[in-house]
Amino acid sequence: MGAEIAPWTYQGIGELGVLVVADVFSPAGRAPESGGFFRLVDNGIRCVRAPCFSIRASRLNQSSRTTVSGIDIGAARATPGEVVRVEAALGTKKGLLARGRIVSSPDGGRVFRATRFYLRSRS
Repeated sequence: MGAEIAPWTYQGIGELGVLVVADVFSPAGRAPESGGFFRLVDNGIRCVRAPCFSIRASRLNQSSRTTVSGIDIGAARATPGEVVRVEAALGTKKGLLARGRIVSSPDGGRVFRATRFYLRSRS
């Protein structure tokens, strides 16, 4: 995901590396950015009562991960169209990239409070 370095032969120079981009992301939301970078993925768990820890939150480029019981989409001040794409991305295998922090909720859960989302650019 993202990009990789691949070998490429340049005439008169020889073999060097070339950056091959696989995914391009556009920021969504209007709030000032803060917090860490996370990948959020719906783990498929459904509960009868709250809190329901149904979203895996993994810090990017680190091994730390936790589950959260919700995502505060409103904190990012995303447009209605962006919110639809955010919710759709959560249900995919690759999940959603976001910036924010995990906070405790009154019902004993943990909520990811997003300040920015990164959505795959449409080709």
